[in-house]
Amino acid sequence: MGTTRPIQVYQWCSAGHYVEKSQAIRQEADSKLCCPIHLRPLALKEQRFLVPSEAYDRPRQPKLLPSRPAAVAVGVASGLVLADNYERKGLVLVNTSANVISLSFVYPPAVLNSGITLNAAGGTFVMGEYTFTTGPVYAIAAGALSNLAVQEYT
Repeated sequence: MGTTRPIQVYQWCSAGHYVEKSQAIRQEADSKLCCPIHLRPLALKEQRFLVPSEAYDRPRQPKLLPSRPAAVAVGVASGLVLADNYERKGLVLVNTSANVISLSFVYPPAVLNSGITLNAAGGTFVMGEYTFTTGPVYAIAAGALSNLAVQEYT
């Protein structure tokens, strides 16, 4: 949980009703801030209500449910790594082999060293806001039986 910060400042009227400062009205006689309901002057006591800052500063993230981690053997011919998944909300692909692996997210399938290419021993692709797709994922490798670690989120 993040830090907290005040979002509104309230003052209390003498009848015990709290009033947001922006809603207070001015009495013509003495120009004091008054409660719009009771028409009584506001007390000097202020209270700040704190809420988590991320509740207002950041958009809410959808809950992600990870699938079981998987390993896919990618060969020297382009093949399907992941089928269409219309519930997909995230995807992480990691090349754990000693060979280069290239990816394609459209048909025709992947072409080696074209498009998104994952270097050997740790090359990673993380699906983000601008690379998001629910379509199929194809891959091709420079060597036979190259391992591609897959983590999908729904």
